[in-house]
Amino acid sequence: MKYKLKVIGNNRVIISRNVPFIPYGKRKWNNGGRKKKIGFEYMPTKDYIKTLNRKGLEYTHLKISSNACKFITLTLSRDMDWSELLKVYNQFLYRFKKEFGNVEYIRGIEVQEDTLRYHIHVIFIFPSTPPSIPLEWLSDNWGYGIVHLENNVYDVWGLIEYLTKFKQGSVQEDKTLTYFPKGGKIISSSYGIPREESKVTEIDTEQFRSIQSYCKKSNKPITHRGHFYNEGKFCLDKTYIRDMGEFIENNLREG
Repeated sequence: MKYKLKVIGNNRVIISRNVPFIPYGKRKWNNGGRKKKIGFEYMPTKDYIKTLNRKGLEYTHLKISSNACKFITLTLSRDMDWSELLKVYNQFLYRFKKEFGNVEYIRGIEVQEDTLRYHIHVIFIFPSTPPSIPLEWLSDNWGYGIVHLENNVYDVWGLIEYLTKFKQGSVQEDKTLTYFPKGGKIISSSYGIPREESKVTEIDTEQFRSIQSYCKKSNKPITHRGHFYNEGKFCLDKTYIRDMGEFIENNLREG
């Protein structure tokens, strides 16, 4: 089997099955004449997984320095529905930018397993060295619960991997639905974050296994992303590996 290997920047790698793309052509959707259901609907778990995988791949291509980031968690001390949550978060974001200048961000919403209340994680990405952000200012300007601040971010890719990771606490007992609204933006980002340059090459199964062996011996963090089919069988779509700078330099650089 052949695999497609993409080198992103100088330390990240994505490996995927090199499957030829077969266009589907135009699809005709037919709802059988049923009227669209009006009212709240929960996001299916399969859509939740697809969103996390898609965003995880998208964010892998971003150009972000850990030294330019702050990581903030906004919690809720009372129940709050989705629309109100987004409204108060956008108000907080407006005040944050007004106080600390224009800033990029990656924002993820999760469910607290014991209370089933939402909470928000935000990676703020500054153009250079971040300013000092007082926790008191954050608490006063959020005002809906406890605020956690990570002033020194040492591994932004670990945070991004966490934000795009499947969380069992976000899924209801029947496993088919989440606690998020259908179509809700559970994870999003601003549009101004630059992208890293990337280069694609092809490797075979033996080379893929040698990379996996290297990662295992070197304790490199590996993330496998895929989908389930036929009653729970897992199909591997992509393997994401970070902190691969030394391997890339010694094995994948030309010349």
